[in-house]
Amino acid sequence: MWPAEEFGEEWADVYDAVFADLDTDAKQAVAALTADLAPRTRVLELGVGTGRLAIPLAAAGLHVTGVDSSARMLARLGAKDGGDRVVGVLGDMADPPVAGPFDLVLIAFNTLFALPDQDRQVACLGAAGRLLVPGGRLIVEAAVPQPWRFADGDHDPVAQTVRSVRVVTDDATVRTLPLNMRYAWPSEIDLMARLAGLARVRRSCGWADEPFDDASTRHVTTYQKDQTT
Repeated sequence: MWPAEEFGEEWADVYDAVFADLDTDAKQAVAALTADLAPRTRVLELGVGTGRLAIPLAAAGLHVTGVDSSARMLARLGAKDGGDRVVGVLGDMADPPVAGPFDLVLIAFNTLFALPDQDRQVACLGAAGRLLVPGGRLIVEAAVPQPWRFADGDHDPVAQTVRSVRVVTDDATVRTLPLNMRYAWPSEIDLMARLAGLARVRRSCGWADEPFDDASTRHVTTYQKDQTT
């Protein structure tokens, strides 16, 4: 098991540069979400990081709160243009220290897999369910696991964990940064959501609502809380 804040604390200063490829996904996500949500919708992003989604969503008029276990990540978010429009909260996404309620909870960019075991992932979705208004939605974006690709890491197929590092270089230094995850299958996440009182209402292969099939390598799945609870 690894500390909840490990990824963010180690990666904060290079995260945006190293994972710049996520910018395209972020733009698609923001376009899809803002087209579907009314201004002043209350949004909670769990694992908000440096605000790649949260800042443009707030700029579009949504009320955005972001929880992250890394103080360094939240500092990077707050220093960005528009970061002051996001309410950043330091805390564990498996037990977020926010009151809610929220209309939408987001867990994007494989962030669910940063939690080190199934119990914490179940707790995270359970918290999302409790924080949602009746009829509110949870959206999870995650990879479809491909365990055969984990040969280069410390892979435990029973616990579904992969411990690895990534080498990051700049003009002066070479760093090895942790890139650990506890992966979960789409059907497993569906069951976690059901335990949290959330029903799956849509699954696509991306933010543009691409069809999900047996060749898909990721999914964007929407769950909804019962209107009467």
